[in-house]
Amino acid sequence: MFLERREALHEIFRFFGKWVNRYDIDGTSNNGEADLLHDWGITKLNSIYPLQNKSVIEMAPQEAAHSIMSHNFGAKKIVGLEGRLENYVKCCVIKNIFELDNCKFYLEDLRTVDLKKFGSFDVCICSGILYHLPQPQRLIAQIAEISPRILINTHCANDVFPKGLIKSSEVELKGRRYRGKTLDEVNTDHPSAGLQPVSFWFFKDDLIALLADLGYTDVQFLKDWMPESPGLTVYAQKSTASEHNV
Repeated sequence: MFLERREALHEIFRFFGKWVNRYDIDGTSNNGEADLLHDWGITKLNSIYPLQNKSVIEMAPQEAAHSIMSHNFGAKKIVGLEGRLENYVKCCVIKNIFELDNCKFYLEDLRTVDLKKFGSFDVCICSGILYHLPQPQRLIAQIAEISPRILINTHCANDVFPKGLIKSSEVELKGRRYRGKTLDEVNTDHPSAGLQPVSFWFFKDDLIALLADLGYTDVQFLKDWMPESPGLTVYAQKSTASEHNV
């Protein structure tokens, strides 16, 4: 016998001990607190570059909230790459609940993934992941090979932040070096944490320099956010990007 929908949703939400995004479906809610289904960054992206009939690749979709937004904005194809097994399963479950027929999710480690096997895309959504990687420049370099447009939402370091047992360091790409800070991941079992104990945070200017070096010369600063925890949201586009689909 099939479970009633509300009973099934209750069992699904209860199965996973911790949710990040708040889902309230048919009067049944999980324990998430964030409202990522109405994320201003994805809304802003759609106003700059309408997603209608576009192809989207998303780094670390977590629980598919941004994927739902891209779907609702009319994207024709959405591919999400998630490295944490529990999050990947959540994405697949949410895909079924919301009938996201244009979405495909893959369990992929973004530290080692080969993005070329997924083909080319019109735009990449890279939100809340770069500061969880030990070598984020490698992922951005791969994104630059498959997508002429990118939305980045990330923490950045500065002279006084983050605090604690932090050391200034650099990462390297194609002989060029980019400054930032290396710090410990907090609670690597949390669904929002990285998969390794140490991560790298770019200094803001160095992240922008990296984007320029990779051909993203048209950069729009959308927001400097959370003064107590510096970060930024940027939309970047290559000068050679066509207004037509990739």
